[in-house]
Amino acid sequence: MIGCYSGKTWTPFLNLLEKLISPSGRDLADHTISQRKKGLSFLCHFLAGIGNKKISSLKKDIALFLNHSGTSDNSIDALANMQVSSTSRENRREKNIISAIHRENVAKDLKTYQNTAIIANIDDYHNIHGLRIPKTTSTSSVAHMTTVLAIPLPAVHAIPKNIGQNIDGKEGCVHNPLIVDCESLISQIESRYMGLLSKSFNDRFAKKFAPFDNDLLDNLTVHCYDADIREKQKERQLCDTFLIDLINLNLHSTEEYIKAMQTFASFPEFEEYLRLNVIPLVADWPGQIHPRKAITIQQQSSRKNMHAGKIPEFVSSFIPIMGPLHVSLNSRETVVLLFHSFFNSAYKHVFGTNKTLANKPRPWRINLLLQLMSDGWKTVAPHITDKLEASCSRDVEYLTLKALLDDTIPLVLNFYATIFRSGDWEAYIEACVRVWCLFARFKRKNYNKAPLVFLSDVWYWESIDHPILKVLKDHLVVFNDYPVENFHSLIRRQTQETDTSKQLSNTAHVINYLRHDNVFRRAFVTTKRYPYSKQDLTGLTNKASIFLLELFSEVKNNVGKSKWAKINQRGKRRHSCHLASLQMDVDERHLPMAFSSEYPPFDPSEKCHLQDSCKLLQPILDNSNFQVLMKSISLPCGHVYHQCCLQSLEYKCFHCLKYIQSEVTNNVKSITSRITDQDFGTEIEEEEVETVDNDEPDELSEQTAFNLEAANQLKRTLEKFMKI
Repeated sequence: MIGCYSGKTWTPFLNLLEKLISPSGRDLADHTISQRKKGLSFLCHFLAGIGNKKISSLKKDIALFLNHSGTSDNSIDALANMQVSSTSRENRREKNIISAIHRENVAKDLKTYQNTAIIANIDDYHNIHGLRIPKTTSTSSVAHMTTVLAIPLPAVHAIPKNIGQNIDGKEGCVHNPLIVDCESLISQIESRYMGLLSKSFNDRFAKKFAPFDNDLLDNLTVHCYDADIREKQKERQLCDTFLIDLINLNLHSTEEYIKAMQTFASFPEFEEYLRLNVIPLVADWPGQIHPRKAITIQQQSSRKNMHAGKIPEFVSSFIPIMGPLHVSLNSRETVVLLFHSFFNSAYKHVFGTNKTLANKPRPWRINLLLQLMSDGWKTVAPHITDKLEASCSRDVEYLTLKALLDDTIPLVLNFYATIFRSGDWEAYIEACVRVWCLFARFKRKNYNKAPLVFLSDVWYWESIDHPILKVLKDHLVVFNDYPVENFHSLIRRQTQETDTSKQLSNTAHVINYLRHDNVFRRAFVTTKRYPYSKQDLTGLTNKASIFLLELFSEVKNNVGKSKWAKINQRGKRRHSCHLASLQMDVDERHLPMAFSSEYPPFDPSEKCHLQDSCKLLQPILDNSNFQVLMKSISLPCGHVYHQCCLQSLEYKCFHCLKYIQSEVTNNVKSITSRITDQDFGTEIEEEEVETVDNDEPDELSEQTAFNLEAANQLKRTLEKFMKI
């Protein structure tokens, strides 16, 4: 019947559709009009597709989407009978065909990029939905998989493994023969960064990386990998990434990482590439330590003309690089867990006294709390420092809170989200030094080593002028471990608890195949929004500012009341302090760096921590600037020096430099021992922070009233604070 219509007779029908989309006399919202357009678009496809086998792509897309969303075969077949989708059998056949040609497609991709720089991600994937019901032969059906991704840089030539002599006559391999160069690390940190560490993170970077309004929601969702979050949809796309494979491999030992790297070497088309060039492997800590161990043993055997045994030559075609996303995630979690008492008090004040912060909050909650404290501090910091700095600057509780708010929190918030993603190389290297200092002070296992390995490599490449350094500087944002986490989120949303390793691999192959073809999803799948709007966040930030003003009022009243104690921990004498206002017991991990050094500033009456070397104890020939020179300067680390002493030290804290030198030496020894150990057994993995399942967004009162009340309360609290 429809086929009998001529072009003109379609006009009334099309006019009717237009009226359905936007009826005259009704002012519909853009969202409503968009939804109606989608519905009518589907209706037109549905009408045209009845009995027409040529119009089948939409039906296939619907069937694939339903299958990936966990819809049963019976439900898909019921919709197929209604001419809405293809059948479950056709869907399985389509997925099997895609999976069968996956290796062929990867070979084509690798051939396309055989002269191009390629970055790799290798990470483990656990089917966390797997059944844990005991069977006859096993106690669990959880699948342990390994994901291997490739990220090509089409505009960059392949990175050579070895270089000939440069202009200085130096030649060398991309792999540092010293593994980790302790002397270089100490020298570079002292000469380039110790003076910069005398300023807090905010003093160094707050103005340079001042966020725009559009950045806020983007930064808050940086560790949310849900593909349907509207604020992150563009970043979730896989257009610049392709899957080498998802294989059934439990990634817990060096041998297993070698098998994962083997997926590249298994393509004959790529043998020549691997022989001549190097692939940066951006990964979490296990993805750095295991491949580096294999590479080191292979390289040492090669230099000694010995057979490397179980280590194939292709492992030297990879160079592990620290994954900034995992550094960011672990640093944020560590800060919140270490200062849980502080954040719990802030959480109660902002969201309600009947609320309690989960012992292990989800990443989105951690990001929110850190952002609120950071923004709240920026609002009130000028008032707090102007009012309290003179009387409280030597108080341990004031020092601890200021270091947390002005240095630690902004560092972990901006390390990845702002600095790394800006591509600013110099700022990123400084941030790597700062975040290592943080992990060293926190005694954070593994991550007190990862930045040192990366920095050692960077300064080694600089010394031999290796081309990988220019690629890193020019394309920093691509050296990211985000793609593999993104890919895992797509697998999780498209798999079921009964899926086998084979089914997981097939699903991964389909995701890879359709990475350029998401028309159906973009058109019909509803996106999610971040649970709080920008207006909500303004009100919440004002509440955070109020919390900080009230807290620092208590700090002012409790100056000198925090109590020190000595504790025995694993046979070592350590200092502990009970902070009077926070009612919180802390140790060296919580306190500024000075309290981890050999000369902790316990005595607030000291004017200079240079002790017997203080310049004011020596004859001063020119006394014209004596008053300026004798002024005491408090550093963020907690140490204090006369102006003249600090100038003589080139603004480098003497005691913290010795602490950093000691930490670098001890951690490099530990790294070298682990990397050169011939045992290929399971390495101690990084600690996974488990998160609670019920950490849902808190409901706020009516938005306008909430924001107005918070703004008025902040004004009153600030007026009260200025009178203390």
